[in-house]
Amino acid sequence: YGSYLNRLLVSAFWPIALIGLIILGCVVYVGGRRVRAREPLDREGWRAVLTTALLRALPPCLIVTFVCVPMASMRILRTFTCLHFTVDDITGEGATYLADDLSISCDSPEYKEVEAWAIGLIFLWPLGVP
Repeated sequence: YGSYLNRLLVSAFWPIALIGLIILGCVVYVGGRRVRAREPLDREGWRAVLTTALLRALPPCLIVTFVCVPMASMRILRTFTCLHFTVDDITGEGATYLADDLSISCDSPEYKEVEAWAIGLIFLWPLGVP
């Protein structure tokens, strides 16, 4: 799986890549039909191709976002859950670790980088898509 940051980024961006492929496939399909029908692909022709392709792509893109918003949002929001473990009972000294990946200390630079990405991704999925 790689690092936690890689897993976070993949879970946040693979749906966007899939939506892009769906739209591209629809553009190719609609454009191909227009070419086979020997209709011109001038400026107005391309506008018609893009409009029709986007309308065809809308239902599958909505399904992808409907399915992916909970998964991506859950991964992003789990980034902010740290668990505190007491290391020394006498002094009360402890350490905090990321609940989703206990190999990452919440005081480490690696966690700060992951946290910064998660803050940015909140605007993409949990707040941006619905």
